[in-house]
Amino acid sequence: MDGDHTPMKHVWLLPIWLGSMLFVYPHMSPFLNLDLGIRVSPDRLLFLVILGLFLKSTSGQRRVGAVERLMFAFALLATISWVTTRSDADITKLRWLTTIFQLAYFPFIAYYIARNSDYSELDLKRLLNGVLIIQSYLVFTGLAEHYQLSWLVWPKYILDRSLADQGDRLSGSFGNSDILGAALVMNLACLCIMTLYTKGPRRLYLYALLILSCACIYFTSTRAVWLGLFAVLLILYFARTGLRKPARILGFCLLLVALTGLGSKFSLYQKSLFSRRPETVEYRRTNLQAGLNTFSEHPFFGIGYGNFAKRMYAGVPGFDEKALSSGNENTWLGILVDMGLVALLLYLMILVLLIRSDVQILRRHDGEEQLSRPFAAVALGDLRFQLYPPCFAFLVQGIAARLGKRTQEAPANMAGEDLEPIAEGTY
Repeated sequence: MDGDHTPMKHVWLLPIWLGSMLFVYPHMSPFLNLDLGIRVSPDRLLFLVILGLFLKSTSGQRRVGAVERLMFAFALLATISWVTTRSDADITKLRWLTTIFQLAYFPFIAYYIARNSDYSELDLKRLLNGVLIIQSYLVFTGLAEHYQLSWLVWPKYILDRSLADQGDRLSGSFGNSDILGAALVMNLACLCIMTLYTKGPRRLYLYALLILSCACIYFTSTRAVWLGLFAVLLILYFARTGLRKPARILGFCLLLVALTGLGSKFSLYQKSLFSRRPETVEYRRTNLQAGLNTFSEHPFFGIGYGNFAKRMYAGVPGFDEKALSSGNENTWLGILVDMGLVALLLYLMILVLLIRSDVQILRRHDGEEQLSRPFAAVALGDLRFQLYPPCFAFLVQGIAARLGKRTQEAPANMAGEDLEPIAEGTY
């Protein structure tokens, strides 16, 4: 982040792109969701603009490492599986090809762009400010949705429970409580970085937003999201990157809620969410059993991309048709059954290399880039949600990897000292 840093236009567009992925455009207007076989929406058009600007501004400077090669291999394998098994042959829309873009192409390209871009102090602060605006929207809209303050909710489809995947839970603009919860947790982790350099009223607003974010995460009533929040707070607390204070404050607030019984689903004195809804646990057990039975048919390369979900909707032999009415709800299992052990091992290798990169950065001295280690801690925590759209987790991973490259020659931080808070304007 030198004074002669040349701004990259595509980096400035990243916060806008993240904001454009908040909405379900088919519920808003047909003009925002053109059906050309593959859905064409503002977020995807903006992604193409970012990709074009990235390719233009980084010509001759881009590097491809082991992670990118594994990503390419996985995406190629998924595409070949889709082509050879003709998963979309019996439907008019390219449904399963679209999911390949969501699972592989978009997040992997986001990582490649982030890892091969340069960031100034202004670039990173602009990105975090964008996350602040996005989180403010999600939190205040979520609170308005929960308390039925309809005049504060936009877009209005949020209030239509028939459009939500889980009608009784907070689902926000995504129409899905899992995705909303994942976005809230990932944004919360990034906002913790802002506590390192913000001061005054803005710092108070930031902490208030973090606490309200936890309230909205509670209202999603989603166990996986709750566990993800706990994991993120633990990583931020023990990573020794200067993020211990916000993690400690939020952890204390959660403990206070549990001890006082303010949240009936997260209380020490009555049944919590983890002991409720046993039918969902039973569904996942049946889902797993059906998947493993199907996996045994073609263990190495799977039954074809998208075919496991199609079988579940049609009815899996040996299982009650109503028992699997919601389809496959385990993406890891879907990869294993659809594309076999080869694809699952490729994806696991990608995650292992990303985790190793984050840990290596965390063990280094902060050196020239004081935010490299905080970003690495956030990236490590966000990996819990790497399979959730939008592909924010991979974008943060790419940024952390790029910032970490500047500290590779710095001495290892074996003692793991805490970073001093970063003063406003000095970064």
